Amino acid sequence: MSQRLESSAEVLKLARLLDIEPSTLGFLESVPPTELRALREGVTDLIFDAGAKSLKRVAAGAKLLPSPLVATIALKSFGALLCARAAGAVDPDKALDVAKRLPAGFLADVTIQLDPRRVAAIISRVPEALVVPVATELGKREEHVTMGRFLAYVPDQAVVAAMTALSDEAMLRTAFVLEHKDRLDHALGLLPPARLPGIIESASALGLWPEALDLLEHLSDVRRGPVADVVADQSPEVIEGLVAAVSDAGIWENLLPVVRVMSETHRLQLAAHPAFHEEQILREIVTTAARSGLWIDLVPLLRVLPDEVFAQVPALVVELSNEALTSIVAEALESVEILAPFIDILSRMDEQGVQRVVDLIDGEHEELARLLVDALANRPELQDLLAQVPPHIHAAIETAAGRFGLRL
Repeated sequence: MSQRLESSAEVLKLARLLDIEPSTLGFLESVPPTELRALREGVTDLIFDAGAKSLKRVAAGAKLLPSPLVATIALKSFGALLCARAAGAVDPDKALDVAKRLPAGFLADVTIQLDPRRVAAIISRVPEALVVPVATELGKREEHVTMGRFLAYVPDQAVVAAMTALSDEAMLRTAFVLEHKDRLDHALGLLPPARLPGIIESASALGLWPEALDLLEHLSDVRRGPVADVVADQSPEVIEGLVAAVSDAGIWENLLPVVRVMSETHRLQLAAHPAFHEEQILREIVTTAARSGLWIDLVPLLRVLPDEVFAQVPALVVELSNEALTSIVAEALESVEILAPFIDILSRMDEQGVQRVVDLIDGEHEELARLLVDALANRPELQDLLAQVPPHIHAAIETAAGRFGLRL
């Protein structure tokens, strides 16, 4: 997940905890997500630790009373907030027995106020008969943050029940703020495959592409590939909206891995859209790939761009910073899949561009230059590629090779 999206998700969670509008905390979106998470957890602990001793006495008293009476007292006297604060100290069996006797609306009120970390033993045993009505109620209230905090703790059958009760939009928004997103691939794998395309269509209709791309980022390639093809199948207007949304949010690092796992047919289909042919969009893509070490994800897109569009790429590469150019060469040395298109880009540069790359590698990063020449000289799979390099580039590489005592 890009840090930008992760921070946005954390701001939503913090705003829900404080019961304020997320826009009020917009200034925090530049703060690293790990720091925002630590702040949120610290505030949660401060809230729940207040009056902990008194709440333990309340919980101890509840253990001595019959469950129907406890449910009545909870509903008519304690209220949702006090019940939520005391829940962590209640025996899980007792808590579940009481919960079964409470209306879904009240349980939803309690759930909103709970800290799932403190009631994990209870949540892990909640039956489907309780999960579905509460999830449905939370979905109606658009309590996506609340659901995102709890779905990481419930068992598989309850996850399926809860997600089945949610609309595609609610599932998408909930997945964005889910705790422990490492469980997301497993959780979505429990759903019928036909459900994911609907989520993508909701993203398109509702302008939720950042949330959708974040969801796709947390899926395995096996599960992500078919959904990525659904993205490519959208109408030209939708693809244009996708590109605009990604550009505005600056999250190309979330889209490029999606393009990589598309089928070749769908990747060609996507690359044919004019939205990807604009110079500024190409510049953003190339810059992001270089900055984030994503050339392995960019290369599949480069390979299927129309030739007249790909012809713009060499000039954009020349514009990159010395650090970015060096990172591309470093990536290329680890993968022929990257090195081949990089040499192709190099071969299309004008002499000034080529000289800049050669001077950079040879002048500031001599060891990198040595590795590049060594790769070209000693890897048979690159010999055919090297034979296609224009004479002026070949001469520059041969000169560098001579300085290192290598022969191409």
